[in-house]
Amino acid sequence: MTFNNSRHFAQTVILIPARYESSRFPGKPLIKIGGKSMISRVWDRVTSANIPQSEVYIATDDERIIQEVISFGGKYLRTSPDCPSGTIRCFEACTQLPYEPEFIINVQGDEPFSSPDDIRQLHDLLHKQNAPIATLKRKIKDTHELDNPHCVKVVCDVYGRAMYFSRSVIPFVVNNLAEHTYFRHIGIYGFNKKTFDAVGQMNKGMLYKAESLEQLQWLENGHAIFVGTTTHEAPAVDSPEDLQLVEKYLADNPFIE
Repeated sequence: MTFNNSRHFAQTVILIPARYESSRFPGKPLIKIGGKSMISRVWDRVTSANIPQSEVYIATDDERIIQEVISFGGKYLRTSPDCPSGTIRCFEACTQLPYEPEFIINVQGDEPFSSPDDIRQLHDLLHKQNAPIATLKRKIKDTHELDNPHCVKVVCDVYGRAMYFSRSVIPFVVNNLAEHTYFRHIGIYGFNKKTFDAVGQMNKGMLYKAESLEQLQWLENGHAIFVGTTTHEAPAVDSPEDLQLVEKYLADNPFIE
């Protein structure tokens, strides 16, 4: 990646991890949604957040994705193919920067309709509330999500800090399930640089291994995760079957370019 030496520092770096060799959906970042590649849609949504003093990069190990990024005028950082998670891919990409940002935001590369408002809220949690780690949640309205292990649930304390994340229903409600409000975790993350460096070098802990959720590893190591609330709902692309959902979402929301 070639850097512009005239701009030697960005306070916030937003990284979009993208890999080609997905086990469930190879080539996922390059699929077309409404005539545009998914990775270009993520780029457009992230850059439209207009975070002050920020730079955006796609972190990838694949030449095909790099060529697509170049074609729409995006910026990239090349990573190794051995990164075990999107966060570690972002960590590796961040080490290539010629400066140290104060904040790092990780936006998933399979969220073609990420909300710019959500990205701004995450930035505010980092910048104004001094959160070491920040993420988001939204209220669960469909009870089918409660039994879906791909829908990660979160519970927070009275100060808005995560207490636990789980693929199971948390908390277990003894009496009336309908009277309790459940929250789904939205997998967008922000970090201050010190915490990001620590996260990038952690070993997998017991809770991570139990639920395969990297955020549990951070909690297990004593890092506070501040959780904002969003009402934004949009489908992600985990498998080929999700394409129908995202195409329908695009058809129902024609204002999205």
